[in-house]
Amino acid sequence: MNKKKNKEGLYLLIKIFVIGLVIFLLSTFVFGVLIVKDNNMYPRISEGDLLLYYRLSDEHNSGDVVVCEVNGETVIGRVIAKGGDTVDFTNDGRILVNNMPLGQEMFYNVIPSQDGPIEYPLTIENSQYFILSDYSAESKKDSRTFGTVNDNEIKGETITVARRRGF
Repeated sequence: MNKKKNKEGLYLLIKIFVIGLVIFLLSTFVFGVLIVKDNNMYPRISEGDLLLYYRLSDEHNSGDVVVCEVNGETVIGRVIAKGGDTVDFTNDGRILVNNMPLGQEMFYNVIPSQDGPIEYPLTIENSQYFILSDYSAESKKDSRTFGTVNDNEIKGETITVARRRGF
């Protein structure tokens, strides 16, 4: 009887170890979790919200919200242009991608181009992306400030947001 209980205990430990290993591998290589530290993506994503992102996305399209590591800082932004696209800003704050106005409904405020090292119109190189913050009138953490984002700087694509107000 004791041998049977010892075997059951061993199987339980093996199951716990395997489940722990699977969770570790998924959270390290497949998914990422991030607590948002600013309001750059307001009102859709606010400070304190919890983001779950998918690390294995290879290609990102216009409108995707991505988590990036730029100059040692984690940045969240919306892809508005990718390799081969041209980005420009009009005097009244409208965004032009390939000389076509970008739908501003995803952004909280009119987007001014910022004075900085980026010259417009800007043609995006292959394997690069131009990202903007949704609350871009107030943000200093997007491609208007630091330029395009390389493929290897994108940590993942946002899957879901857990609102801090919901807990």
